[in-house]
Amino acid sequence: MELKASEALPPGADTNYAVWKCLNRIRSGVGRAKATLAKWGYLNDGDVVCDCGIEPKTMQHLLICPLLEKPCTTSDLAEFNEKGQQCRRMSSPGGLEGNMTQLLLSRDRFTLAFIKNLIMVLIWLLLSYINGSLVATFFRHQTFYEDPRYILFIHMVINDSIQLTVTITLFLLSYIFYRINVSLCCFFILVAVFTTRNTPLNLACMAIERYIAICEPLRHTQICTVRRTYIVIGMIWFIGAAPDITDLFLTLATESMSFFHESVSCLRQNVFKDQILAQKRLAFDAIYFSCVFLTLVFTYLRIVFAARALSTDKMSAKRARKTILLHGAQLAMCMLSYISPSVEIVLSSIFPGRRREIRFANYLIVFILPRFLSPIIYGVRDKKFRKYLKMHSCRVNVKMIVAPANRHDE
Repeated sequence: MELKASEALPPGADTNYAVWKCLNRIRSGVGRAKATLAKWGYLNDGDVVCDCGIEPKTMQHLLICPLLEKPCTTSDLAEFNEKGQQCRRMSSPGGLEGNMTQLLLSRDRFTLAFIKNLIMVLIWLLLSYINGSLVATFFRHQTFYEDPRYILFIHMVINDSIQLTVTITLFLLSYIFYRINVSLCCFFILVAVFTTRNTPLNLACMAIERYIAICEPLRHTQICTVRRTYIVIGMIWFIGAAPDITDLFLTLATESMSFFHESVSCLRQNVFKDQILAQKRLAFDAIYFSCVFLTLVFTYLRIVFAARALSTDKMSAKRARKTILLHGAQLAMCMLSYISPSVEIVLSSIFPGRRREIRFANYLIVFILPRFLSPIIYGVRDKKFRKYLKMHSCRVNVKMIVAPANRHDE
């Protein structure tokens, strides 16, 4: 960028020296960004990611960082207008690190922030009520907890409830505190990742159970026992947790203990910083989702062929086929969490003034919407479960009506 020679001082010259110095650093493109400090040897290469979590924090990235209200240009810096001033605040020493709460509040007006948080709390209450009703119905009737099919289902409901609670808690904390203790952040991230990974594995196991019930009906009771079902659930948690537990051990080995007493923006890349971990995670996820996807395709095709060959019980095969299709839709939604960052970047470049809305919509679609499918697949579609769920709902309603009447009679 070139500034024309003039006897008049350029915009920003009337500010204090610290502001003036920072402004000229970002105008020249040479400042104390994380990437520059790493290049000079003051930071590790794994510590250069911006707090937005998208890419390294360079002086060029500061002009287009999603944490800005609007992208900043070199003309904005030269004129030192509102965009230039906000960009200067982000590039100043301690800008993102020291004033993140202020920046966060400036991104969303109070009314908008209140509406978003209210929506999330209402969604959590609604899903907690639905899932709570499903869990209560399951444990009130012995016919369910002796059936592997419903055991796997209720495990997924409980797993999704935990995942929903943790992610919404992190969402609320991002508005209230933004920066939290690293140790607490580790706990939240690991639980969220474990439960997110468990869902596709649970879907694959449920599809296999339906495949055995339709294609091997005489051996179903021998293969799918209650004891084996609980062993499978233990294996689901082990497979889902093992990759990230190794990440935690590596972080404990490479980071000083003081790091776990610091406060950070609770993003995965801010806690597990090593680039090797990110590459390992990508490789594992590719293998992991490929196996689950192939399992669903295999079971679906086998059930289709079995339905054509069977002269009886075609209705059960048809229902099983539709159930696995819904599992596939749920898996596709789960996989969105791995491509959503790239989609968010593309949409933000197309609609630069709508970053906050894009991020919020992305969160609802990727993390919340799939959690509505579990109650639909079994709580509504399954005749047996729907029958007992209605009985439970009627019983609760009767108690709510009778209890006030009894108090009135007393």
